[in-house]
Amino acid sequence: AGDLSARLDTDVDPDLGPLVGSFNNMADTLQDRINRDARFTSDVSHEMRSPLTSLRTAVQVMLSRLPPLEPKAAVAVDLVEAQVRRFERMVLDLLEISRHDAGVAPVDTEVVTLGACLQQVVDGLVGTNVPVVVEPDAARARVAVDMRRLEWVVSNLLDNAEPHAGGATRVVVHRVGGLPAVSVDDAGPGI
Repeated sequence: AGDLSARLDTDVDPDLGPLVGSFNNMADTLQDRINRDARFTSDVSHEMRSPLTSLRTAVQVMLSRLPPLEPKAAVAVDLVEAQVRRFERMVLDLLEISRHDAGVAPVDTEVVTLGACLQQVVDGLVGTNVPVVVEPDAARARVAVDMRRLEWVVSNLLDNAEPHAGGATRVVVHRVGGLPAVSVDDAGPGI
């Protein structure tokens, strides 16, 4: 059930001793591997922040101080800027995941009206023109959310819909089994 500290009791049945020992060794190895992977992810993503900040700053300085560029050069600089932003976001995502895995990611929830909250989140995303549809049965749905994480999830879904599914077409707030739900529809063929 995801409890990496769970082990089998070695004193239950002597005939099962080798099997119990093997299981416990496997569980120890798995726990060590997951801990090593989490440390590695955290270390790598942390170390990447400084060079990425330098790259972002260099691109911003270049854009603000250069004379107008020829169209081909402008496209190249815009591409570099977009890729640096994308890479920086991936590193921040890795840091967030590693903090969550380590159990040190703070959760700061507040109760909000879901439809209005999602409208605010989508409106705040740069370059996003995706309608938010709130179905009548969910119009007054109130939920406790961590706004930072909600923005992160919605932004990731909308960003991923662009290259992989023909772009997002709408964000829908509705109910499923009586509970509030959020769906991001896209122009892709579906899976």
